[in-house]
Amino acid sequence: MNDKNDGVPTEAILFIPGLYHEKRDYYLDILTQGLRNLEKFDFREQGSAKILGHAGKRFEVRSRATQTHKDIDIYEAHWIDIFSEEKLSTQKLFNKFIAGCQLLGYWFISKTWAVISEAPSLTCGLMIYSLLLTLWYLSILILVMVVLGENPSFLGFNLESFSPELPERIGQLGRDLGGLTPGFLSV
Repeated sequence: MNDKNDGVPTEAILFIPGLYHEKRDYYLDILTQGLRNLEKFDFREQGSAKILGHAGKRFEVRSRATQTHKDIDIYEAHWIDIFSEEKLSTQKLFNKFIAGCQLLGYWFISKTWAVISEAPSLTCGLMIYSLLLTLWYLSILILVMVVLGENPSFLGFNLESFSPELPERIGQLGRDLGGLTPGFLSV
């Protein structure tokens, strides 16, 4: 809590509306309407509030019983605003691949499989989805292996620095696994 120049205490609230995406300030407007309907407090909108480039709304809040008041700034933040530095789309290709492998590992280790004993009707769909997910990741792995055979620095570091024949061996293994011919990407 900090005090403004006129001695009225000011507090900031960071409002995170949830997982359903709507245009900015949609949920803040709903919250504002709900605050105006409180019985023990008077909420009056005082305009906009800004902090570090984010805009919010400023309210004067008065207690009807004690007549004490304070200013409250409410800022709406979406999950992407909070974790923007950790977005997968901004990561290097190698980190994306590792994150995908971790997701695949989580899928097979998670408690999702407990559903088989509780709901046998879901077993078929779960097995088909698992097979498709595994095949999808294997196809990406094979594609990356073939590309590494043609471009050894595709992952952001040069594989030839480990061993000069390593990229060609990885590429050949990928072509053998996928039945792909050299130069298929140059179409």
